[in-house]
Amino acid sequence: MAQLISSRPLSWRFLVTIDGMGVGEFTECNGLTVEREFEPLNEGGRNDSVHYLPKGIKFTNITLKRGIISLALWDWLMKNVSAGQVQPELKNIIIELANETGKAMYRWNVSRAFPVKWTGPDLNVETEELSMESLELVHSGFTLEEAR
Repeated sequence: MAQLISSRPLSWRFLVTIDGMGVGEFTECNGLTVEREFEPLNEGGRNDSVHYLPKGIKFTNITLKRGIISLALWDWLMKNVSAGQVQPELKNIIIELANETGKAMYRWNVSRAFPVKWTGPDLNVETEELSMESLELVHSGFTLEEAR
């Protein structure tokens, strides 16, 4: 039974690496979604059904959240939105999901990502919450594989 438990991936045990750059730990990672798009086609003379023609594949933006610990993510965003910057600074990202022992089990390889939105902390003297930042990334897609 212990073997079975230690082989399960846990949603809270993940590591994010941006082009080999250690940027700290994240508390959330959202948007690992891929969707096949279809176009409806009504056939003339048939009102009881619709055909669906496959189109492209759509990947949603990925959002990373963490406590503010450095300016690395902010600096990357600023490089991409500064005046005169036409070509974004693209980076490859690896998101690894681990089991209870910390062994990586699955890996998402995100290609050609760049930041499109940074959200800073909600500042409030009434709370003792950690100051969080989030970074939204657009990308060209990802692959999923078992970690070795």
